[in-house]
Amino acid sequence: MKRHFPLLCIAIVSLLLYLPFVSNGYINVDDAGLIWNNSAVMQFDVLRVFSSYDPELYIPLTLLTYQIEYVIAGASPLLSHLTNLLLHTLSALLVYAIVKRLTRSATVGLLTALFFAMHPMQSTAVLWASARKDLLSSALMLLSLHLYLKENKWSLAAFLGALLSKISVAVLPLLLLLIDVWEGKPMNRERITEKWPYFGLSFVFGVIAIFGKTTNLGSMSSSDYFLLSAKNIVFSVQKLFAPLGLSFMYPQSTEVSVAQPDFYIPIILLMFAAGLLYALRKRLSVVVWCLGWFVICMLPNLLTYSQNTNIIFASNRYVYLACIGVFMYISSLIVLQKRAVMLVLIPVLLGTCGVLTVAETRTWRSSEALMRSSLAAGYDHPMIHHNLAAALRKSGKKEEAMQEFLHAGNSGYAYSFKLAGDMQKERGNDAKATKLYEQSMEAVRKSGARGSTDLAAHYEIAALRQSQNNAPEAERILLEALKLGDHIASTYINLGTLYLETGNADTAKKYLLEAVKLNSFSAGAWYHLAFVYAQEMQHDKAVKALKRVLRIDPYYNGAAANLEQLENL
Repeated sequence: MKRHFPLLCIAIVSLLLYLPFVSNGYINVDDAGLIWNNSAVMQFDVLRVFSSYDPELYIPLTLLTYQIEYVIAGASPLLSHLTNLLLHTLSALLVYAIVKRLTRSATVGLLTALFFAMHPMQSTAVLWASARKDLLSSALMLLSLHLYLKENKWSLAAFLGALLSKISVAVLPLLLLLIDVWEGKPMNRERITEKWPYFGLSFVFGVIAIFGKTTNLGSMSSSDYFLLSAKNIVFSVQKLFAPLGLSFMYPQSTEVSVAQPDFYIPIILLMFAAGLLYALRKRLSVVVWCLGWFVICMLPNLLTYSQNTNIIFASNRYVYLACIGVFMYISSLIVLQKRAVMLVLIPVLLGTCGVLTVAETRTWRSSEALMRSSLAAGYDHPMIHHNLAAALRKSGKKEEAMQEFLHAGNSGYAYSFKLAGDMQKERGNDAKATKLYEQSMEAVRKSGARGSTDLAAHYEIAALRQSQNNAPEAERILLEALKLGDHIASTYINLGTLYLETGNADTAKKYLLEAVKLNSFSAGAWYHLAFVYAQEMQHDKAVKALKRVLRIDPYYNGAAANLEQLENL
């Protein structure tokens, strides 16, 4: 019993801390597109998740867990949150086993695992259903590391599972080398080459990840990445030691420039810290090692700042694994203190973590509460105002939602004008709606389009002009949309549909084929291609296209009925 007490303690603390909040609903950031409104999740189709990105990340194992949950309970947030909590608890138990093995101290292992389980920054990964990829990949990476320390051959298989959950764990081979250094093993060619299976897997999945990230590559300069990385590292360490004013993400509001104090101050601090640690590297070898763990785990996240038209300089979930190195060092220091000091430090530090985590978890009770919390913490960004507006609209607070949409739109968030226009349209104010759509279009003309939501107003106005029998104007608007974002499949689908309705099947076919080339899982593109094939009297191709639609989305409007008609011919 004494042997298993630390494990029992860790599990109980983790479960008690978060169980009251597993009944939370989904939030309006990513959860819809990734989980409850994702056609790749709403049916059990292993082939699909292993042959596609969602939308840029290759996370088939993560999507497979969502599929299994959907089979069991439909779009249930309860099961999603419960799974996340169990994965977090498993990770905490593995942290205990790993740190205990490295330090030869059950106390250091227990304290590190408790800090890992209880720190308020971890709540983002645990309570955000869309953060499953971070939790699942982390749990499997820690399992791989644990098995490696036990010289178990299944370590590589666990690493493969981690990579299939999210590419960010590709740094594991570097951590294995770091552990070899900790254990005093010579760092020679043989030591490196024995890790080649791990490096090989990392390389393969790195290549796969690059193919999915092509829309973001090159969107920022190397100097921007350097400045944001310096800020990210210093900011994350600061929040680990002083977890106040947390936000579910941290958008960059000022210009990315070395002239800004939020960039040059972190650079100065990092240069000073690096110089000090190098000078005292022999005396502070444990500090250097623990910070090495932190930096290695942070590396993949130093390339993920651009999200649509926003720059997110930090996120709590990106520190999920990196914090282990910091907590391990803090725990080692605590254990070195006198017993009386330990008896004060441990309950104070862990109690503070627990209180702050409970406070943080309450901000996740709804999308509105989460966005208001971020604004209260000082992150006054149009993206957050937009998400707050969407939450207010859903809860029936229409006037407040309209004001938030307009605030976000006037701050540069084009899609907010589109949704504000939709609200005016619902009220019957078509003239005001059209004006807001035009404002959205003008904003996109200035910034360019990164995704289909940026062009939503173009699609709306084009559909309006088509309904007014003004096909040439609808065509002009959609061609402008194509020019603003020629990588967006939705524009090709809209053009294909327009040409199909105006009797130009050949041109429609060209655009629809381009759409499925960009997104082979676009049910809309295949559905309209079926009509083109039917007009061309290519019966077999039309049937295959409709079957593909139903495989992608079994509930696609009209697909089943049209397929039945074709098959009865």
